[in-house]
Amino acid sequence: MDGAKWIWVDNFNPDVHAEFLCKLGALSENALLEISCDGNYAVFINGKNIGFGQMSDYEFYKLRDEISLGSHARAEENELRVLVWHIGVNTVNYRAERAGVWFRVSDNGRTVARSDEKTLSRVCRKFKTGYLRTIAQVGITSLYDFTVKDDEFSPSVPSDKKVTFADDNAANLMQFPAAEGRAVVREKKRVLVDFGEEFFGFMNFSVESRSDGNAFTVFFGEHLLPEKTVLRDIANCHFGLDFIAKKGKNEFYDYLRPIGCRYLEIVADDEISVERLGITPFGYPFKEKKFHLNNGLDDEIYGACVNTLKKCASKHYIDCPWREQGMYVLDSRNQMLCGYYVFGEFALARFNIVFLSKGLMDCGLLCSCPPSAQENFIIPFFSLIYILQVYEYVELSGDVSVIERVSGTLDAIMRTFTDKIDENGLIPRFSYTKFWNFYEWTAGSDGWPCDRKASIDRKDDETYDVILNSAFVIAAEKYAALKERIGEFVRFSPDKTREKIKETFYDEERGLFRLNSRSREYGRLGCSMALLAKAVRGEEAARVAKNALNDKDVADCSLACAAFFYDALLSVNPDYKDFVLRDIRLKYGYMLDCGATTFWETLRGSAENGGIGSLCHGWSAMPAYYYHKFFSE
Repeated sequence: MDGAKWIWVDNFNPDVHAEFLCKLGALSENALLEISCDGNYAVFINGKNIGFGQMSDYEFYKLRDEISLGSHARAEENELRVLVWHIGVNTVNYRAERAGVWFRVSDNGRTVARSDEKTLSRVCRKFKTGYLRTIAQVGITSLYDFTVKDDEFSPSVPSDKKVTFADDNAANLMQFPAAEGRAVVREKKRVLVDFGEEFFGFMNFSVESRSDGNAFTVFFGEHLLPEKTVLRDIANCHFGLDFIAKKGKNEFYDYLRPIGCRYLEIVADDEISVERLGITPFGYPFKEKKFHLNNGLDDEIYGACVNTLKKCASKHYIDCPWREQGMYVLDSRNQMLCGYYVFGEFALARFNIVFLSKGLMDCGLLCSCPPSAQENFIIPFFSLIYILQVYEYVELSGDVSVIERVSGTLDAIMRTFTDKIDENGLIPRFSYTKFWNFYEWTAGSDGWPCDRKASIDRKDDETYDVILNSAFVIAAEKYAALKERIGEFVRFSPDKTREKIKETFYDEERGLFRLNSRSREYGRLGCSMALLAKAVRGEEAARVAKNALNDKDVADCSLACAAFFYDALLSVNPDYKDFVLRDIRLKYGYMLDCGATTFWETLRGSAENGGIGSLCHGWSAMPAYYYHKFFSE
């Protein structure tokens, strides 16, 4: 495009930071930068940061951002600098491709600068090349050395990248006012700052070091341990950004590694004086609709739900800003559904519905966190939820055009499940060697074997789950409705599967649905999915709803899937609205009483997942949807 080329520095190894320099003349208010890279970028005009946030993507669906330069430009000479971090190793949320950056500056339709071999560039040696230290599912961290000098600028080299630019993108991210924390610990070699609530953004600091080569780490986290330290190195993961200080003043502003946290803690080898330790939040430019409730607790819960939604959205929805930063289907479905009402937001949802469709794997299901190259831990249930997600978007937005965009993916998912229906008329569990039969974080639904004493022989192919088969029936009906909207008609009927669900899982004596074919476990999610699939109707459905609510042997739904339970109850009897509100107030009021400002992954809080449960999780914002459902005029 107008001669712009993919370029890089003469180092294509993983974990390299590179800087690119362009001298520009006078620019008008219409000057525009188009940019794309592998990894992440930060753009500076005349030393001021004006853009960041490359979203991890695919070579066949490469995202290209547009950033206005005009309002930041000078009337005479201007300098453009682009800092790029090539990550270069596969992570849960990132697909490693060849290093490269592509950009073009235009002004009133005329190209005034572009990336090519003449573009000056250098390796940023202050960032240690190939550091490759892991931060859980977030990816890798970095080591920045203030005592090192960067390379001199020299001409760039071509990068042999073959990409196809996407015709979609999300809106540019917004920076928000810097967060000011309170130092709760000040020691000679350690300072701990509490921001009072969860933030998602870039860390910055100004510190004075007594010595050259003083190594220190800025740890970030949501959990404060009893000894007043941040939960840091756990399960071979390092929740920190590493530095080596020079003697004297050291200032740093990060624009490449976003972090989620309530606490920041500096721990140094030698004495260090902290003048500033802060975080600059950023996020998607949502426009919140005015909405007030007549109950003080409801208003508090709603406000924290909105805060959770904001902290869990970048150019894509993220499940939790601290530990993962990935876009899962179930999480994003909940976030989208809330966003339609809280923000009136459909553009971000549409873009990410299309993006999710690009994660179709050879097995005919979606990868867990697109654009991940990870070929295991695929969650079959989530691919069925994707069909529901598309259906809800189309119904609430009226945008039928998206169906054509994702139709091939919808077809592949349905074909995968229909082909898996066996001689018993049901879909067995998927093989544990590649798939994770996960539904929610409750016993019997967490993907672990039925007997809890698993050997290598798990007999997954002999086990049927009521949740998966019921979700298939629900998805099949939504799929048929979507195809009908574009003039196509589906012959397959899920009625036989519905009959088999009742025959296999319904415990008539208990008036409940068993979670699977090999155990006597019961769960509200299993009963809810069977009800929503209409495996029983009328008085039988009313009995299942009543027993799922009152039988103490039935496992409660997690926060992630409570919406299915609420919807199942309401489908049987609208009067269950009172229970739904009581349940929301009880559970979410409990989190608020515990000091939550955003809502947790599960009600176990930090105790979940071996002590690293997320305290800000997008899927838990669902009460916002029900408040609108019940109280909007």
